[in-house]
Amino acid sequence: MMLALLAVGAVATVVALALFAGMGLFDRADSRRYAARLARAAGRPDAAVAALSIRAQEETGAFGRIAALLLPNPQALRDRLTRTGKGIGLGSYVLGCLVLAGAGFLAARLCGFGLPQAALSALAAGVGLPHLVIGSLIASRSKKFLDDFPAAIDLMVRGVRSGLPITEGIAAVAREMKDPVGPEFARIADAIHLGQPIEAALAVAARRLAISEFGFFVISLAIQRETGGNIGETLSNLSDMLRRRRQMYLKIKAMSAEARSSAVIIGLLPFIIFGVLMVVNRDYAMTLFTDETGLLMLYGALSSLGLGFLVMAKMTRFEV
Repeated sequence: MMLALLAVGAVATVVALALFAGMGLFDRADSRRYAARLARAAGRPDAAVAALSIRAQEETGAFGRIAALLLPNPQALRDRLTRTGKGIGLGSYVLGCLVLAGAGFLAARLCGFGLPQAALSALAAGVGLPHLVIGSLIASRSKKFLDDFPAAIDLMVRGVRSGLPITEGIAAVAREMKDPVGPEFARIADAIHLGQPIEAALAVAARRLAISEFGFFVISLAIQRETGGNIGETLSNLSDMLRRRRQMYLKIKAMSAEARSSAVIIGLLPFIIFGVLMVVNRDYAMTLFTDETGLLMLYGALSSLGLGFLVMAKMTRFEV
């Protein structure tokens, strides 16, 4: 049984890697094609060129276009994948989910589970696991962005105070700052150079990033351009506010560290005990999977454990 599971896992991994690589090549081919069209459109800063720039960011490979027709809201999923900064195409993501779902279904059947349990395993592997991974990638990238964003604002402030327009400050951030701040501001600068108004370019970036601190920056620039005033002073105050907000968040995180550690220990304790039982008395522990009553107890325990995780996560999470 273990050899069969290892074989299924190895085959699923190889197939997933191959499919991801293949779809990535398709996505990159589309990106190169639209990049060439943008290059030919250079020198024509009109609305059509701006629309072409947006389309170049959103188009995917052939499988992605098929998935976009079948999914209820493909743009929301596409925006979520874009926020990871990993260049994951819609087709690659959907295909990977299908492969993981098939692997989860086969693994559950090989372990002796019935069709309902295998279907739940496929759903968890094909939908839940990719969703968690994408969420983790987005959170990691957002944290890196927020760490460097005040420094990017300070760079724009120095440029404005030296007499440069704000668009040159954005271009300077794109040149000087590292990923993810630099590439995001580079996309804004490219859209502006193609003729898109700065408000529209910033609005598209705000939707793509979905970070409240960047929304403050966009609102500050929009208000200043409408009412006038010292933009350098406005951005400097915003930078100070973001730094104080970050300090408050880190202080709250440090104060709640004990509660979060307790939640992790309590949540992992049942799995640790079950692992010990599997080593000491495997037949006794496997009754949970082979007996109908044991399965009901297992589902109830997992449901209670998941609910407890959600409650403890809510109790230790504070909005700043």
